[in-house]
Amino acid sequence: MVGMSAGWQVSTPTVKSLLAAILHGFPFPVSFHIIAGSCGEMNSNQLVREAKSMQATHMMTIGADIEFFPWAIEQLMEHEKLIIGGPFNFRALPPTSTIVMFDEGEPLGKHPAPHELPREIFKCRALPGDFTLIDMKVFDMISPPYFVNEWSEDGKVFTTCDVYFCNKLRAAGIDIWCDPNAQVNHIGLYQY
Repeated sequence: MVGMSAGWQVSTPTVKSLLAAILHGFPFPVSFHIIAGSCGEMNSNQLVREAKSMQATHMMTIGADIEFFPWAIEQLMEHEKLIIGGPFNFRALPPTSTIVMFDEGEPLGKHPAPHELPREIFKCRALPGDFTLIDMKVFDMISPPYFVNEWSEDGKVFTTCDVYFCNKLRAAGIDIWCDPNAQVNHIGLYQY
């Protein structure tokens, strides 16, 4: 299942990417589900319920402001990982990757510059859910809710629902992977 938590709009480049992927074709059956709503964590949990109800083997999540190559989803499938995503940057300057790397000096991890990312598939601390392929088996390995935004008890650290999900997976012994060759763009005033 390809799922999108779209808020209320989907960017034109995202629609073009989805159409190009459909025209490119998939060597496996695909169903598309778009959830409109402003609460990303609720939408993400709903996508999991929909994927389970249709007995999907995998759930590919795509953000409404993401551009990607037609073969990128198939490329992630070929790695046969429980969770793997493609890198893209925050919509800000200087360019900074949304991938969270392990860093002993930073207890919450580090967001590297794009040129600092490895050139081959690598393990990371967390990745955003805006271009992520998840094997549905992981939802049998962790308990719901899967996606939760939360503040630390002292109110100093905010954890997004995507990082919360990755933290749960890592606590269950599941590695988080990134394919730096997936070539994904974050759409804003220009491609980040």
